[in-house]
Amino acid sequence: LELARHAKLCGLSGIAITDHDTLPQFPLWDSVSSLTGLEIIAGVELTVAFLGRTLHLLGYGFSAQCEPLARLCETFNRNVEGDGIISSGAQ
Repeated sequence: LELARHAKLCGLSGIAITDHDTLPQFPLWDSVSSLTGLEIIAGVELTVAFLGRTLHLLGYGFSAQCEPLARLCETFNRNVEGDGIISSGAQ
């Protein structure tokens, strides 16, 4: 709530919120949006390996009920390769 209030005081009409390898708490952000009048765009930051490098892939504008994305985040959080990174397989 403090972040949203600060964003509003800075003159922003909306912000995007992401979290590493997990979906944000949508009901919480909906409440914060209602209280502050600030548009809050949910996002996710996925840790991926591609061509030997670790990258952070950002995604925005998806449905809170996106089951495939929720399952992917669960897979990440099970620490698939011992380091929490899912590889593309491309080298």
